[in-house]
Amino acid sequence: MTQQSLPSKVSEWLHKTGLPLEIAAASAFKQQNFEVTHSAVYADPQLDKGREIDVVAYARDGTGLLQGYAVIECKASPNPWVVLVSSSPSGNTYSSLGLTTQKTREALSAEALSTRHSLGSALQTLHVNGYGLRQAFCKDNDPAYAACISVMKAAKAQLEESHSKTERYKFVIPVIVVDAPIFECMVADDGELRLREVDCTSLNFTAYIPDRLSCTVRVVHKDALSFLARQIKRISDETFLSLQYKVDEWVQSLRKTDT
Repeated sequence: MTQQSLPSKVSEWLHKTGLPLEIAAASAFKQQNFEVTHSAVYADPQLDKGREIDVVAYARDGTGLLQGYAVIECKASPNPWVVLVSSSPSGNTYSSLGLTTQKTREALSAEALSTRHSLGSALQTLHVNGYGLRQAFCKDNDPAYAACISVMKAAKAQLEESHSKTERYKFVIPVIVVDAPIFECMVADDGELRLREVDCTSLNFTAYIPDRLSCTVRVVHKDALSFLARQIKRISDETFLSLQYKVDEWVQSLRKTDT
């Protein structure tokens, strides 16, 4: 092996890992003014051990009372990803926002999630009736399921993390970034399967880790990271705006305490 060939071999190895995807994801969210952490460590809620999630992007309001996160798992693979999509229309729910604290759900009205309002409209831009994720050409263990479990565990850990006695209004959006083609698969009216290539999609994923959790997981191709980051920024801003009245109430209560 010559000295000149070594860098190219290392570069080839790196591109087979998820590292270039991690860098691209972090860059896209930084451009939208998110704070970003690489290789964030969290406690696995099932195995009592530390694990890493590739990227965590987050935004907070000036008080720190409102907090929005995107936890991002990056998967490099030549095999395409397939999202199974229902033809039955459905609207936004609280799970469309990702995992949320009970306090957040109670503070956000169901009306705020409707498409007549800014938050509901923002959520609808990423809304797909997806219900399953598979990686094509895999015979045994499906990497798609493992990726969903991993990002959901990281989201749960992030949601439950607290460094203050004051409970925060918090939501966490799970994201899977891939560098292979993504297809949505739907059963057409004639009963045949139809595939449509997309660069960004979503699915509702349910897992027991160990309690039942269900929320929307976003799946995005690396070439659409800028689009997704902009949309999540919009969702974050609109969620903070919808919850601003809770910040006002909290600040007012502090003033009363001081007097």
